[in-house]
Amino acid sequence: MKTCYFIQTHKNPNQIYRLVRTIKTLSPNCQVLIGHDFTKCYLDMTPLEDFSEVYLIKGTVPVVWGYYSLLQPYLDAINWLLENSFDFDWLVYISGQDYPTQPLSKIEDFLSQTEYDGFVSYAEAFSEQGYLLVDTPIERYLYQYYKLPKWAEPILKYPCKILVKTQNNTLPIYCWYLEDIAIGFKTDKTPFNENFVCYSSSSWHTLSRKCVEYIAEFIIDHPSIINFFKRTIEPDESLIATILVNNKRFNLCNHHQRYLEFNKGSAHPRILTVEDYSTLVNGGFHFARKFEHNSKILDMLDAYLFDGG
Repeated sequence: MKTCYFIQTHKNPNQIYRLVRTIKTLSPNCQVLIGHDFTKCYLDMTPLEDFSEVYLIKGTVPVVWGYYSLLQPYLDAINWLLENSFDFDWLVYISGQDYPTQPLSKIEDFLSQTEYDGFVSYAEAFSEQGYLLVDTPIERYLYQYYKLPKWAEPILKYPCKILVKTQNNTLPIYCWYLEDIAIGFKTDKTPFNENFVCYSSSSWHTLSRKCVEYIAEFIIDHPSIINFFKRTIEPDESLIATILVNNKRFNLCNHHQRYLEFNKGSAHPRILTVEDYSTLVNGGFHFARKFEHNSKILDMLDAYLFDGG
């Protein structure tokens, strides 16, 4: 069995090097594919030259959090692997601030024996459970968004903030304030129906090759659906699950095998520390996030991982 680890990165080269070294040392025969956004920082691959089957994909578009560009590196990785006829059985999607919490031999043995085709946390987007995964599914996935030009942002920045504070789901317009200001218009012309349900999900997942191949086929065969998602907010937390779960032939485990925790009111996972160590190594998770480079918790995890768990 062959596992490919796709690492999406944009900062902290030394942390990226550490993660790759750990993965390749624990699993010498695996493939590591790095999708790096060079518009955020430079990544010199020289420190990783001693490792075989470590590959770099330069981003095709600058990544902006909250938009389709955040998902594009993963889709580029899928295309790159398939176009280059890479031999892999599982694709594990992680970020540069993730770290394994179990020896990779255990993780890969688990994947080689599992009855599941993929591991992804999901729920119907507009259900009660869906709101637990993402708190604004209606605003994200039933509106079509258009970024304001940069010249208009100083003029409309304050009115948009007022709109965000006063709007509710009955309004046909929504203002989303991310790195750019985006104005969304509610639409009745969505691709969703009883046969194609919208799902909310985590961004991170582990998928078998047949799931990966199906995603690539779906994107080619359904351009109108992809174009719809390109004008949604945070499609990385919906599109992959929506594609896979609606195909009933896949046996999906509704758990992504990751540990992450959000502080109340925060859109980003909190930084993990030594106080989380017991939870990380005893919780049955495969990976966790987020970590800071050279933190003591990474040293503790290394001792655990390289001792065989």
